[in-house]
This record gives sequence, structure tokens and C-alpha cells, in this order.
Amino acid sequence: MGFFSWKTADTEESIYNCYTDECRTVYLLQPGGDNIEETSYGGYGEFGGKDAYEWLAENNISKEELADSDEDDRRMLGIALDIGSYYVDTEDGSKWFINLMAEPDALKQEGVHNLKNHTYITPIKEYAGKNANQLITSGRWEERPTQELLASCGYNPLKFSFDKNARYEDLPASKICEKQGFFE
Repeated sequence: MGFFSWKTADTEESIYNCYTDECRTVYLLQPGGDNIEETSYGGYGEFGGKDAYEWLAENNISKEELADSDEDDRRMLGIALDIGSYYVDTEDGSKWFINLMAEPDALKQEGVHNLKNHTYITPIKEYAGKNANQLITSGRWEERPTQELLASCGYNPLKFSFDKNARYEDLPASKICEKQGFFE
């Protein structure tokens, strides 16, 4: 896997990694304070010894749903929440996830259907056995970014700042850095 990074929530500056001259101390902000300091971002999502995607899963999914997951599972779940997709049925407006290992409480409240242990070719009983690939190809399902759905339903997104006094509650979600924290 190559480098990846985000922009700060308050100034939208790239968070450069330690292999650049622009690297500087950055904070993974947390609700209520106690921000996590990273003095030399390595470029692979770890801030102060905590994987940002694992943090994302742990701060949005109940402990009960995460009980059987390991660090890799939580990381993959965080990635799905941050940069993944969900599908909207163009006829009835229902929302669907395919193979999301656990589901944020906020999404349950939004009535999202989570097809755990499904692949894109697994028949879906609610659609007379059609699978996700067929529904997408036919135009019945439209793909949307997960962030679009989560932004409106009590979700705790990733937020970063170079300001150690920045408050999580005062800032929008950080955006993905198109420079991957490395390229000029």
C-alpha cells in the first residue's frame, strides 16, 4: 500500500509525512478533547500509535458489534466508513451496504440495510434473488459515497489539525489529501 493522508479540518492544509520537508506535528482530534499528537506522520494512517481508521470504527460502532473483531477488521471497517460506498434503490429509496462487517448505530437509525457476509454476486432475497451487480448494472441501485450518508446522522468523522488546541466539535470532517501526504 502506498502513502495516504488527509487535510486538516480547520485550514485544509495537507498533512505531509516524515519523508518530506513539510512534515510537522499534527493532532487527531477527539470528541471532548484529549487529542492524539503525532510528531512525525509516517504516511500510513497511524497517529500517536493509533490507526486512524481503527479509531473511526471504534468511535462509531458499538463495542458489542466490534467484540469479535481484531485490529485488521476494525481498520477495514474504518476504511469502508471513510472512503467506501453504499447503494440507494432508485425505486423505493432504501439504502444498502454490501458486506459491511459491523454497522454504526447512526446507520441503523437511518434504516440502512447491511448485507453482512454478502458479496456482489450473492443473491438478495428482497430482490427476488438478483445480486448487487445486477441491481447496479440495471440502474436499480445507484452508488453513493458513505460520507454523504454519515454526515447527516450523528457520525464521528476523522478530523485533524496542526493546532493542539483545536476542538473536534468546532470543525468539519477532514478531507482526503490528493497529494497522499507526499507529492508536491
